[in-house]
Amino acid sequence: MAPIISNISSRVGEQGLVWFVNLLLLALIAQTIASVIWQMLDDDSGAVAQSHSTPSIVNRVSPSSAILMAQGIANSHLFGQADVSATAQRGAGAPETKLNLLLKGVIASSDVRNAVAFIAAGQGAIEKSYSVGDNLPGGAILKEIYGERILLEYRGRMENLSLRRKVLTSKELGTQ
Repeated sequence: MAPIISNISSRVGEQGLVWFVNLLLLALIAQTIASVIWQMLDDDSGAVAQSHSTPSIVNRVSPSSAILMAQGIANSHLFGQADVSATAQRGAGAPETKLNLLLKGVIASSDVRNAVAFIAAGQGAIEKSYSVGDNLPGGAILKEIYGERILLEYRGRMENLSLRRKVLTSKELGTQ
């Protein structure tokens, strides 16, 4: 291989060899981009055939369709779904806590060391992160963290603190 490169570089010079390598790399990049585009077009062959036969008309998105699109994205579970059997763990029948705590978010994990709950001590308070075994405001202890709720121990009994989901309005989504 080395004699071939030295033979080429002696004929075209070092500058010519650099240009040749750059052109080769550019051709490989173009080929990769073309294969990705071809693959995307091949997946949507019906949509592509239709778009070639009829001129495309840009439609404005109505507020109701924007909400439906946002709900569709939310329901598509982009980051996966929690294991249904894993969410029915211990404490599923425990009552909802009466403590002035708001569960703002969770990072659930099968490894307890990686699970985190974001809890605010009342409305308008800044949330803090807590791990299993941490003391919570109000005297409770965080026992378990699940995808939709946490299990805490308060005065010797188990209680749930669930995520509260808010349905967004069109104004909050930024549509009129």
